[in-house]
Amino acid sequence: MSDLPVVSVITAAYNAEDTIERCLRSVRNQTAPSDRIEHLVLDDGSTDGTVDVVRGFDAPNLRLIETEH
Repeated sequence: MSDLPVVSVITAAYNAEDTIERCLRSVRNQTAPSDRIEHLVLDDGSTDGTVDVVRGFDAPNLRLIETEH
């Protein structure tokens, strides 16, 4: 079996501090093995705590990509 993820999830976020953790948990709780799900969070220059929530979330294959708004 390949080491590549089976599913890639891309989440765009901007000032999503109130909802991003729910999104991260939803992706992590899918029926596919968590090590086979790649989750990319593209933050569009949030000015709230969105980035801190994503950085503090423990999930395999979770990547945060930060850009300017």
